[in-house]
Amino acid sequence: MLAVPFRRAWQFTSTVLGIILRHPMTMTSIIPVLADGTIVLVRRQDTGLWTLPGGLIQWAESVPSAAKRVLVNTIGLELVSIRNLVGIYSLRGKLKGHCICFTLEVEAKGNIKLNDLVEFSERKAFKPEDLPSLEEVTENCRPQLEDYLKYSEQTKENTVYRFGNSSIRRKRHLLITWLGIIFRYPIAGTTIIPVLPDGKIVLVKRPTKKDQEEEWGFPGGMVDWGEDLGATVSRELKEETGLDLVKINRILGVYSEAFRDPRIHSIAVSVEVKAEGKLDVFDTLEIEEARALTVEELRCKLKDKDFKLIHDHARQLQDYFQGLTTIA
Repeated sequence: MLAVPFRRAWQFTSTVLGIILRHPMTMTSIIPVLADGTIVLVRRQDTGLWTLPGGLIQWAESVPSAAKRVLVNTIGLELVSIRNLVGIYSLRGKLKGHCICFTLEVEAKGNIKLNDLVEFSERKAFKPEDLPSLEEVTENCRPQLEDYLKYSEQTKENTVYRFGNSSIRRKRHLLITWLGIIFRYPIAGTTIIPVLPDGKIVLVKRPTKKDQEEEWGFPGGMVDWGEDLGATVSRELKEETGLDLVKINRILGVYSEAFRDPRIHSIAVSVEVKAEGKLDVFDTLEIEEARALTVEELRCKLKDKDFKLIHDHARQLQDYFQGLTTIA
């Protein structure tokens, strides 16, 4: 069984690289719900505990695409649709180190077949009332199942998902991005939509050369190693706008298409936050100006062809105005 020590050696190497490169890896956990309402769990080989199917997100792969691949490779099921974003979790493990985990409730179909015999020894479909006790599931899986069972009855009408198509340019992107070659996995970040007490929304302007167009967007940045998402939001908001985080109102979506950011493959968690304080840019290398606009002004800006938001921020803003939770 050379596969087990080899896989563990690679996981250890990935953890070391993560520490050096300062960013956690990204993964997805899946709550597969079959047509009869049962939920499929798998039992780990090493601990004998039950857990959710899941795996690391690969370079140039979106969160929905990773969920589709992992579901087939682990238990042989086909992903029909993504029902809900259950939550985003900062997980710590002995081998995989620090991971940002995107947990999805999905509708699945097919015959259950355990394909990953290296990691898992058994698969089983449980009725919600017959799920294993918390002592019988892995430590990282416990809060995910608890949140799912607690909030599963909430409406999911506004949750949308898109698979996208980024495979055509994958090889070229690997060649021009050194992190893709070394690390093999995308990194997690956040896009912040700060709402002030008067209802205005804050944008930031990034430095550009004299002959370039102005680059406006929302505050945000990458999750540092050992940092959870909330800490990242608070830090980036303060550095780029001078504002204090009052609370995170809601998660607006997860945007993970490979070319949403031309610099690197990053998975952006978009959040609406309540913020207060005086606009004052601390990170002057990254941000040139912070400006508060009314919702009406922002809507007009979106219609202006000469005004462009960086990356996929225009799409995030449109989804925000429509009240959607997007997984793309």
